[in-house]
Amino acid sequence: MLEIINLSKWKRRRKILDDINLKIPKGIYGITGPNGAGKTTLLSILASADTFSSGEIKYNGVSANKDRLRNLVGYLPQHFSMYSQLTVLEALKHLSFLKGVRYSTKELIHVLSKVNLDQHINQRIAHISGGMLRRLGIAQAILGDPEILIIDEPTSGLDVEEKIRFRNLIKSLVDDRTIILSSHDLNELESVSDHFAILKDGKILLHGDLKGIMKAKPNVLLVRVKSEELNDYFEKYQVTSFKKINATSFELRVLTDESLDGGVAVTPTLEECYISIIS
Repeated sequence: MLEIINLSKWKRRRKILDDINLKIPKGIYGITGPNGAGKTTLLSILASADTFSSGEIKYNGVSANKDRLRNLVGYLPQHFSMYSQLTVLEALKHLSFLKGVRYSTKELIHVLSKVNLDQHINQRIAHISGGMLRRLGIAQAILGDPEILIIDEPTSGLDVEEKIRFRNLIKSLVDDRTIILSSHDLNELESVSDHFAILKDGKILLHGDLKGIMKAKPNVLLVRVKSEELNDYFEKYQVTSFKKINATSFELRVLTDESLDGGVAVTPTLEECYISIIS
């Protein structure tokens, strides 16, 4: 169990994280929130890549300082890059050297096989896809067999096929680990995560399982409007989605506590529950 206790982070007189308290069990834990919520800062701290101003981090009941976290955690930041002239195998050799982990060539190829890159060991970084680069990032993160994996925006910039492949890869790596993911994509987190936390302005707004988020149960109305009314609805209400019905009318999903003419109550989606929580 990874515990975050009263953790705060100040930067240039601004509070980036505000008294964060979380208990993160083994399995896949998702962290989401709007831009600027503090997600990347929190993950960087847990990965020992950043410091915090006050609070404590514990793992299995024992306080975890920066050195202990460094030994416990494998980290894939959102923006992962590598020297373009190196081959995939050379890159992983270089990264294992930087991490101080001794692996034979055979062992490195075995690690690459876990992320489906063992058939590409001689391909240069300059010529691999974004998805393959992210998988190389996972390979370096699991060097040393860490107990905790931290992955920031795992599928950012990937196409649909690569996203599916990457999600399946993450699920295959759980074993007895804790995996912490940060993502803006709620559907992605829903497909892989056991538990969630929602951050906004450096604070935890809600944490728990998917049912906890769905308990928000905001009022969502399905409304049909004429084309000339469309802009007014977007200005006055929180429109979560819309589709064109015909040449003169649109169907909107509106998040509102008001009653609207012709509005029909519908079951809120996960994204609509999320919007109601952060609004």
